[in-house]
Amino acid sequence: MEIKVTYQDRELNFGSPAGCGKGMNSFLKFIRENKNKIKVLYLSGQSSSFTFSRQVYLMVNLVRYLLDCDLYINNQKISKGHLAKPTY
Repeated sequence: MEIKVTYQDRELNFGSPAGCGKGMNSFLKFIRENKNKIKVLYLSGQSSSFTFSRQVYLMVNLVRYLLDCDLYINNQKISKGHLAKPTY
């Protein structure tokens, strides 16, 4: 399953064939319920809050590591050996 995650300012939205939602807690709940099905995460967006950006990137790095799925940020694949880092 592929999940598309977008964030703007301090809002996070996600969508996949299995469902969609808003917010970090909803996303983590969705990940927990579908952890064996997730193969790819797509991330895009920007925020004027550096703290929120760091939280989003920390979350997708952890999900990628724990579930061993592929990660794309702004349609660019991040190799498994590298951490995804926000740009300011």
